[in-house]
Amino acid sequence: MTQKFSAKLRTGNDYTFVKLRGIIDEDNQLASLRRKLQGKVVVLDLADVERINSCGVRDWVNWLGEVEGTQHTVVMIRCSPAIVTQANMVTNFCGHALISSFYAPYYCPNCDISADKLLTVEQFNGMDEASAPTFLCEECGQELEFDDFEETYFAFLANVDQDRIDARIRSLLEEVAPDLERKIQALNEGNLNTLSGPSLHTATLTTPTSDPTASGGFGSLMSKPTDIDRVKLPEPTAHAADTRASTAATPGPEAAPKGRSNLITYGLIAIAAIVVAILLVLVLTLD
Repeated sequence: MTQKFSAKLRTGNDYTFVKLRGIIDEDNQLASLRRKLQGKVVVLDLADVERINSCGVRDWVNWLGEVEGTQHTVVMIRCSPAIVTQANMVTNFCGHALISSFYAPYYCPNCDISADKLLTVEQFNGMDEASAPTFLCEECGQELEFDDFEETYFAFLANVDQDRIDARIRSLLEEVAPDLERKIQALNEGNLNTLSGPSLHTATLTTPTSDPTASGGFGSLMSKPTDIDRVKLPEPTAHAADTRASTAATPGPEAAPKGRSNLITYGLIAIAAIVVAILLVLVLTLD
């Protein structure tokens, strides 16, 4: 049984870092997260949010309103395409949160692969009309195509006070710690030794799923490669080759019946020859 939804929290110097992962639906545990938030700033890492259904959107909007109502300043970083889609569809989806960065979908027609590229809100400052930046495919070097409608995908930026984000996010980061962005990266990588300030504590909330395609189910075996599939067998050594050759040269259990069959055949031929010789002698004697 795998985790459908999980939330990892780490608290530091007057901030709480929250990393959400999976699907936000009616089984989410957002309500229990609010009691664990500490400090002035709540940083939400949303890169691994795969999908949000209508029930999840309702709970998300209510939860975010409650968090902001307790005087927390919310900063959303690395918003996944699923988060951006909801931000474009639901007016109050982001509440008063500050969006710092988000992912955008790209596609390489030459390699037939998709790639999400991380963009910052700051890089769209001064644009009358938001347009997708240019990226090259890491495999073939060909220019990637933006895999959505630019006008629709970047629409949420019109509701973002970019000047406020420019100044406010920087002041928040400086207020909490001058190197909070580096701390966020360290938290994602699990490298707690690089963090300064008071000792961090970690909490994890998970929602399991009974999806038949989850790990251990028949569907997962059909769709996902196993570790065995990815193992490259070593090349045979000279000793192994000699062993196989000697084994092949030695008759196995199946060779014995064939040998006995040959002996019986030769014996019958010999008996037949003797009988023919006796018959010849008898014929000559009678003459």
